[in-house]
Amino acid sequence: MRRPSLHHCLLPLSALAALGMVACAVISGRVQFPNQAVRAVLERLETEPSLLGQTSSAVEDLTSRRIGATAGLEPTVDPNCPKAPIWRLVGTACAQEVTRPTLPPDPELALIEELSRMPELREALSSRKIREPFIREWKRDEIIGEAKDGRVAFITDRREVDREILARVSNENDDRRIIARAMATAVVAINGVEPVEKLIIAQMPATWRELAAVRRRLSLPGTWIQLPDGQWVKK
Repeated sequence: MRRPSLHHCLLPLSALAALGMVACAVISGRVQFPNQAVRAVLERLETEPSLLGQTSSAVEDLTSRRIGATAGLEPTVDPNCPKAPIWRLVGTACAQEVTRPTLPPDPELALIEELSRMPELREALSSRKIREPFIREWKRDEIIGEAKDGRVAFITDRREVDREILARVSNENDDRRIIARAMATAVVAINGVEPVEKLIIAQMPATWRELAAVRRRLSLPGTWIQLPDGQWVKK
């Protein structure tokens, strides 16, 4: 059953106030971001190329729980508020609040299962695997380093860098962007919420931070990394 959004229900409120009409709105909760699970899965994606092939039979169960969580929610309603979000000629206003489902018991497994459904993520991981020896070499040569935003950045002057390196580094960051967006989408999904663009974008900053933390930790000694405060140091 499709639920009205808060924006949709409240938009006419000012226009209808003069008529003494009631606005009933569904108020949705916020998406929970499971930092530890996100970081763990991102690290596993970096170190276990076959991770997304290791899905379990829990996928079907997870899907059914998500459908039940979103389609079967019952709002909690003020006794004086009509059950359906309708307009009536009375002088008070009320709201219906939907309690969002909590994260699944195993957020890490749930994230992996969501990510396994994303072919664009598999392609990005495959491309990065082929590119990995080049990225490692350029880090060792102090051409690039791991930036605080989760991407790779040039340590040397870009004007002195070969065009092939420029292109490969750009492709690397494009693939990382796909990974970050896939993870943000999965985070929204395991909350039992429809992964609409606005919610996905809202999870991106936290996702990039976790990806950056993983990349700093996995960087080899002697390579350059950028700390969260912006300082570049040699690991």
